[in-house]
Amino acid sequence: MFVEELKSCGRMEITSQNPQWQMKDMPGLRVMNDMLILPIGEFLIIDDVKQGTVGWKYARESTLSPFLYRPAEALGNRFRVLAPKKIPRMYHSTANVLPDGQVLVGGSNSNFGYRFSGVAFPTELRMEA
Repeated sequence: MFVEELKSCGRMEITSQNPQWQMKDMPGLRVMNDMLILPIGEFLIIDDVKQGTVGWKYARESTLSPFLYRPAEALGNRFRVLAPKKIPRMYHSTANVLPDGQVLVGGSNSNFGYRFSGVAFPTELRMEA
């Protein structure tokens, strides 16, 4: 039922004369995340789980700490773990970069239908910036 989550992350500069994958491990396991390109050229990896599969209550162990990926840094220094969020965001969550550079996150529902109580991760309607 539960697939093995990944720590690996690949990067390729497609404009180079000989594009090659550069592989790196992230600071932790992730599956079902959102990834945003920030205005400063860095990437925010947010909202996901450490264990499980999509939909119908099969997601476990929400990942509360986003990762910041900084491609301009040297290998080994590209990932930074950010402060944990308070609201678990899993399947059917969304994250968007606003015009002022803030990130708006919302949603989450890993259940069959809308479930606001009686489940490990209730349907979430609150928004955060």
